[in-house]
Amino acid sequence: MKKQGFIYGSVILAASAVITKLIGAFFRIPLAGLLGGTGMGYFSCAYGIFLPVYAVTAAGLPAAAACITARDIASNGGASIRRIKNTALLLFTAAGLAGMLIIMAAALPFCRYAAHDSAALPSVIMIAPAVLFGCPCAVLRGFCEGRRNMYPTALSQVAEALTKLAAGLCGAYGVTKLFYSDPDLFCRITGTSLRSEELALSYASAAACGGISLSVLAGLVFMIIYDIINRRKPVSEIAGKGTVMSAETVVRELTAIAVPGAVCALVTNITSMIDLATIMNSLETAYDRDPSVFAQYALPRSEIPNFIYGSFSGLAITVFNLVPSVTNMFGRGILPLASEAYGNGDKKALAKCSEDVIFAAGAVSIPCGIGITVLARPILSLLFSDSKAEIIAASPSLSAMGAGIIFLCISAAIFPVFQAAGRQDIPVKLMAAGAAVKAAGNILLVPIPRLNAVGAAISTDISYFVVCTAALILLKRITGCSLKNIFSICGKLFFAGILCGAGAYLSYDMLTERLGGGVSTVVSVCFGAVIYIISTYFEGLFDKSTLKMLISQKN
Repeated sequence: MKKQGFIYGSVILAASAVITKLIGAFFRIPLAGLLGGTGMGYFSCAYGIFLPVYAVTAAGLPAAAACITARDIASNGGASIRRIKNTALLLFTAAGLAGMLIIMAAALPFCRYAAHDSAALPSVIMIAPAVLFGCPCAVLRGFCEGRRNMYPTALSQVAEALTKLAAGLCGAYGVTKLFYSDPDLFCRITGTSLRSEELALSYASAAACGGISLSVLAGLVFMIIYDIINRRKPVSEIAGKGTVMSAETVVRELTAIAVPGAVCALVTNITSMIDLATIMNSLETAYDRDPSVFAQYALPRSEIPNFIYGSFSGLAITVFNLVPSVTNMFGRGILPLASEAYGNGDKKALAKCSEDVIFAAGAVSIPCGIGITVLARPILSLLFSDSKAEIIAASPSLSAMGAGIIFLCISAAIFPVFQAAGRQDIPVKLMAAGAAVKAAGNILLVPIPRLNAVGAAISTDISYFVVCTAALILLKRITGCSLKNIFSICGKLFFAGILCGAGAYLSYDMLTERLGGGVSTVVSVCFGAVIYIISTYFEGLFDKSTLKMLISQKN
């Protein structure tokens, strides 16, 4: 297959990410309505232990497989790519099995002592198999990405999202429907005599988590079928030149990339565990200091921490993660190209990769971050219209995290360049520092009653600002890229983003009484996007050559 250039390949992955997030919204929004703040607390608890383990076993695998494959094609004629794939599958499937067993073994003590809620145990158990299925799937995706073919990854992600929507939502709905329509049958099936709504929410959350495991299995099945269909096709990169690496060499190179990448992903995702470990306890302190702040929720003290945490993680963090999930595709798209540049010793090309990926990430994240800041509550009301109390709890936090979206997106786009340049240690160190800042911020700010969950949002902003600033400084040292050019471009994008946010806010303010909240939000977002596109065009950032680059398959 013809190689795909950075922009073309990134657009494929970004389009896939947008589609999967839209499908995910159709999953997450009704799920929040079914489970409420309490049930989403169980669901988020399962994610709290799942994501760090999944990060260690699977998150670094696509980058490792893609990086070593691209390097082998650039410097060795692609002679070893089949051995790379087969060795990686064996190695990381074993890692996935170990990860699944770790989650299952740690589920009860984690729920009881870390999350302080044993009702989340069924959800944790049901989500554990996703780690096993995700590892070989990640390897096969990374193998294709290393050959600069992004279609299999994109299509498998869509298949995964559709399965999650069908299986997860139907499972959660089925459990809640059974409880309310025939509680006796529900008790017989679950083996309990307690007709508790809290118990029903626990099992409904577990059903949704089971749907996630099935969805990852669906993605793996898709990649296996694709690999079987294309296995007999000739591999154009292999031209009889180069030396086939030994399995030991492949393992050594894979682990050299995957282990730091996994640690970095662990530290990145451990922020969710930091939130879980610190927010709930800190909210209890905040309540004790000033109960009147929390009177608007009309809930007893024992339910307040889980409700606010569930609203924060289930609503605010869900929207927060939408933009990075798209811009991360730019990092994955640049990785093969940057790896080839590093393999060929072309530092100038590596610097250009750095500047290109920052521009792409900034062009998307800056207007989105500013837009979410000014329209946080309308966006949540549009997406989670049935969760009015949860929106009240989550909207201030989401508004405060708009800046963090920008810093996170730019940082995440830079990290693959470090990986391609053989400096896998840098993202690990930076994210570790960011996690420390995040933990300290939560402990200091969340117990303040007037801030409560907003304190966690502010600490998120500060932590990602520290990470982004340090990443840019180190990027210049390693690649020689021009920070002056980067700041100039980002400054223009920021100015256009400010105009975008102002236009969106003013249009919503004028239209909301006439058209209603939902329609006004959609119109305002579209109006802001038009202002942004026009502004960047007149600033010279986007023109006809940019559009040609978007649709071209060439570098």
